[in-house]
Amino acid sequence: MAEGSRLDFEPSPTTSEYSNKKLQKYKNQLINQYGYCADPTLPVWANKLQYVSQMTTQQYYARPTNIACHNSCSIKHMPAGTPSLLGLGLKYCIKKPRPTNNLDTTIERFKTDVRRTYFFKANNIKEVPGSYTPGLYIKGNWEPPEANDRIKQCITNFESELRHRQSTYNKPTLSNLTPRHWRLIEDLKNNDDHIIIEADKNLGGSILDRSVYTSKGISEHLGDTTVYKRLTKSQAYGANNILRYKVSVWLSKYHKDLSTAEWTFLHEAMLRYPKKLAKFRMSLKAHKTPWKIRPIVCCSGTFINCLSRWLDYWLQQCKPFVTTYLKDSG
Repeated sequence: MAEGSRLDFEPSPTTSEYSNKKLQKYKNQLINQYGYCADPTLPVWANKLQYVSQMTTQQYYARPTNIACHNSCSIKHMPAGTPSLLGLGLKYCIKKPRPTNNLDTTIERFKTDVRRTYFFKANNIKEVPGSYTPGLYIKGNWEPPEANDRIKQCITNFESELRHRQSTYNKPTLSNLTPRHWRLIEDLKNNDDHIIIEADKNLGGSILDRSVYTSKGISEHLGDTTVYKRLTKSQAYGANNILRYKVSVWLSKYHKDLSTAEWTFLHEAMLRYPKKLAKFRMSLKAHKTPWKIRPIVCCSGTFINCLSRWLDYWLQQCKPFVTTYLKDSG
């Protein structure tokens, strides 16, 4: 090589195409994970402007203005993007690209409702006054018999037309969650390091270390022998059976004072949920400094819950006559 000569390297077209493909691949990965890929050659304000300009009108106006997320992690940092997800609220209604209802399930439920109505009409079955209180019940799983051929044909025609309309008008729509939110939801489902719980006073969602959640639940609540007593599995079921016996005695004693509907509801609850025990969980007192946790005994799906529903039903009747209130101590 002659002295003073210069070696200029020009990338081959193949190298340039390979680099562009790699950059585009990384860009697509960032867009799928975060919903947007910033341009490093632009200032921050320009990237923000570009991000907002790429949003649809629906996404722009659907943004919540009262985002609240409480970070109580002390061991391991929460996943990136958690505040924007939990800030939507634990009861946020997620809009998926397509309706989440299963058409087959909807049609089967419709068929059952029609057959049930036909059964009561055809057999001239009427409700006995005082034998049923709608406020105490939820939908059951009784399967009525088949209707006549004419009604079955009408149901078949309706089902055919409904499926045709769904295939015609059921088009995908934009979700109210970003791709980043969807990915984070999947990550949090299988996350063993963190747990998401609700905060008291309707202050939104909270995230904290699962180990801290467990240790505080034991040290502050379950480990307090002045409030809680440790039971074996057989002892817990034994106490549950004793409570069922006491409720049975109470039902027998005040059978004449209860309506037929009330007695049937409470009696059937003990037969349907004889052995299911209540579950223990906790919420976060985010308004406290330092924060604390509140114990909650969840009785859903137990006969105790049915007893509570009956009691609440009658307390609601008395509410208009109550002129005083109790101040919340927590």
